[in-house]
Amino acid sequence: MIKLYLALMGMLLWASPMQVSATVKGGQGQIMRTICVGHFQLDIPDDFEVVELGNKVRGVSVVRLGAGDFEALASIFFARVNQLKEGRDERDGIPLIYVENRQIGDILMLATKPDLSSIGVVSDHWDEEAYVVSNGVMFRLEGYVFNDTVAADQQNILDVAGALFPRENSAIPKAIGACLPDAFVKLPAENENFSASFMHSDQSPLGYQVYFDIRAPGGERLDTNTDIVNDQAIPIEIAGMLGFEVRSKERQLSFHALSGQSSGESAGGIQIIAQYFDQRPNYGSAPVSLEEAENLWVRVLSSIKVRQ
Repeated sequence: MIKLYLALMGMLLWASPMQVSATVKGGQGQIMRTICVGHFQLDIPDDFEVVELGNKVRGVSVVRLGAGDFEALASIFFARVNQLKEGRDERDGIPLIYVENRQIGDILMLATKPDLSSIGVVSDHWDEEAYVVSNGVMFRLEGYVFNDTVAADQQNILDVAGALFPRENSAIPKAIGACLPDAFVKLPAENENFSASFMHSDQSPLGYQVYFDIRAPGGERLDTNTDIVNDQAIPIEIAGMLGFEVRSKERQLSFHALSGQSSGESAGGIQIIAQYFDQRPNYGSAPVSLEEAENLWVRVLSSIKVRQ
């Protein structure tokens, strides 16, 4: 399990979304600030910057296009339609084919698919883009629609579009929902994962990574396997859930933590993974000493909360 856990830490894909709040005091007078990542929040040291965040919720990516009304959105949308009809777009070297466009209420929808005819492959899905205006801000969403789950996949994209609101990075929403870099999706959690990375503003590679996995009740089982027998593992509790941590101080500083609860028919599952790393040749030196690193690590872990 330790090997699986460390592999998971190496696979953090920056899938995850956030909002930033006001600063708070941490241990030893360290200034902390609260970050909202998907359906979770935590405090990080103020001199660490948020980097490489993703923008997906319920498998749907969300991109903020800027301020505008429906007329401006329609102009962007039909320019995109014409681009595809003229064969002027590709992804990973594969041409994209225009399929159709339609309007559902105030949401503009566009379907595309990769042209795999040259290699004799028939795709089992297509891409569905949705364009919407929320509170004077334009957004583009994108998700997959599979041949055997068309209605459910299209409705999922529409649900996200209908629950989308612009957010500035200085505020954490009070409502239940998922925080994205430039938006907030006011929907409860389902089967989703979120992640984020924080790097020191003056020192690299020195930072934190967090990964959150959620499973809805009755959905895919999430086995946390937190009951570990290992001479280096220390039992801990994160967000009210049991887990363990391992701290390595050889050749670099590398602290790892895992906690969660298994999913079942009546209860949802949660897995929380966190890491602190200092891979500098002079690791454990200023501006973050070994003692400071361990104090801040405890502060970060103890601040993690589930926002639902």
